[in-house]
Amino acid sequence: MAKATGDENNEINSCRKFTCYRCGMTETFHYFGKRPPFLKSILFLEDVYIAKDPFSPTGEGIFLFLGGHCSLCKNVVCQAEECSIFFSKRFCLSCAEDNSSQFLPE
Repeated sequence: MAKATGDENNEINSCRKFTCYRCGMTETFHYFGKRPPFLKSILFLEDVYIAKDPFSPTGEGIFLFLGGHCSLCKNVVCQAEECSIFFSKRFCLSCAEDNSSQFLPE
């Protein structure tokens, strides 16, 4: 089971790696949690992995949402539609398919 490495207690400038267990996408992340200190007006509904956009000027507040943890199996998954869905909580596609009868038909 792939997981993010490093201290997840949010040291903004440290280099930690996010790895999606489904597709293997790996990226450096700068924050894990619901309220990134460099994005004052944003509160996420789940703990998420955030990377500062490397192509934006410093201080612009532009970020990349990488993903989060599946609420059932707890694996780290990216936000790609092939890897996870968010339906009041994040689910990897494996757990979503295994529990599809619990979701609304839409």
